[in-house]
Amino acid sequence: MHQDKGRIYYGRFVQREKLSQGSFGVVYICHDKVTREYVAMKVEKENKDLMSLEREIQIIEELRGIAGVPKLYWYGNEYNQNCMAMQLLGRDLAHYQKKFKKLSLKTVCNLAEQLLTILEEIHKRGIIHRDIKPENILMGRGNDSQQVYFVDFGISKKFRNNNQHISFQENKSFIGTTRYASISAHKGYELSRRDDLESLGYVFIYLLRGNLPWQNVVSQSDKEKTKLVGKFKMELELKDLCKGLPNEFQRYLDYVYKLKFTSTPDYQYLLGLIQKVGQQNNISFDRKFDWMDNQTSSTKSSDQAQQSFNDIDVSNLQSDYLKLPDLKKSERRKSYQMDQSSQQSSVVLNYAPSIVSKGNSRNFQRSRQNSKQSYSRESSLIKQPLESKFQGPLFQNREFRDFDDIENKEKINPIKFSDFDDLDDEMNDDRQIPQGFGNIQVHFKEHLSKQ
Repeated sequence: MHQDKGRIYYGRFVQREKLSQGSFGVVYICHDKVTREYVAMKVEKENKDLMSLEREIQIIEELRGIAGVPKLYWYGNEYNQNCMAMQLLGRDLAHYQKKFKKLSLKTVCNLAEQLLTILEEIHKRGIIHRDIKPENILMGRGNDSQQVYFVDFGISKKFRNNNQHISFQENKSFIGTTRYASISAHKGYELSRRDDLESLGYVFIYLLRGNLPWQNVVSQSDKEKTKLVGKFKMELELKDLCKGLPNEFQRYLDYVYKLKFTSTPDYQYLLGLIQKVGQQNNISFDRKFDWMDNQTSSTKSSDQAQQSFNDIDVSNLQSDYLKLPDLKKSERRKSYQMDQSSQQSSVVLNYAPSIVSKGNSRNFQRSRQNSKQSYSRESSLIKQPLESKFQGPLFQNREFRDFDDIENKEKINPIKFSDFDDLDDEMNDDRQIPQGFGNIQVHFKEHLSKQ
């Protein structure tokens, strides 16, 4: 899918450079002509079977306002393609783990304190992530560089409908990433809050140890590998998994393993375990991380860090919407020349683009007219009923339906979803989601997000 540099979305977001591409489509860095900031523009392929972009937008709308969930600035259909403009974030935890081999106990404790708090807020909104892994946990940029973010809500799900918890089911297709998936996911059970917490526990251990015992399991197929890894997890003693780590991490997983499907986790208890580790090891919860020693300018404010596009180090932008493995290694490692003082500067996108100022409205409307082949409509979705925002099999009766719940779905084996894993992941973990339904016609309406 090729697109020309300079293409304009919504008459406002000017396409600059391609950041990455993958099975879902392409991600570009775009310049916002109204705010003069930069955003990541995710453009979905035409006739995409798995409408993960539509799903992700709806979930992010549900999570609006939670610190640690990236801001959604705009979405719509331009050039006959579904698009969304999102907050530009920094590196993912997989990058730092590979750089340092192991992260310090201080860094993991500081990350864990934030992540448990964010996950509790996500769960309070009735959403489960279902694919927690280092590649889906990113750091902010600039003034926001000490904030941690969960990203990639493409396979997330509502676990609560009309204040009722979803029912337990068996014989579900495996969903998630093999390395970090919960035991229930391997057993084919419906997932709930406990599974997010279990995956997060595996992430903590991975970051501390530099590996997980089952990541070297090999097999001839993804399905067989998922089965073998699941068996490994079930048979492995927690004391062996957490060997050499503070006892609180074993207690964390022991608590999560014992949670019932519909249980509301005691997040404060889990936070208390992390804080106890900090106390016992004289760790300060000051949001200082291993990689910050070399980032002397990472705390510059966005006002101080205003730069031209050529001053942004695109090679520093990595996430599931800023990197994907279809990108050639030579392109992925390409960076833009800049002096040392500006290399760590970044642009923080914390604006509220719900209204275009009257002074700019005339130019803005003229710009929209110049956006060729624009299929967008200038209508805010904020005041519309939820059911009118999205149409199609995935969104009915005000609720998203699980991939497995699509009517007349033919049962097939899980697909390989490695396109969403880190570029340099030698183990090549596979995120798998069921598929089996045909093309979905998306009816995106124009939406300029309120903040």
